[in-house]
Amino acid sequence: ENKQVLVKSKASGYFEFAMLKRDDKNRLELVPSGIPVIKRGQTSLKSNTNLPYISREQLGKIWQSRIAEKRKIQLVPAKNSP
Repeated sequence: ENKQVLVKSKASGYFEFAMLKRDDKNRLELVPSGIPVIKRGQTSLKSNTNLPYISREQLGKIWQSRIAEKRKIQLVPAKNSP
């Protein structure tokens, strides 16, 4: 109950609460919200926040789309030098 998704911010290096955002290909992705997780049991998250609820189904769709993208990648063999 009352679980939140966390992601690591590349800008700050700290873990932050995640938000859903659409990328340029209209796919859902998890992005840092800017609200950091301070310590275990402590947080700067207040009860009146604008963070949306992220369902398990939404997370499943995000991971399935990433897996599908990786399956489409074709490896190109290196050219043999004479």
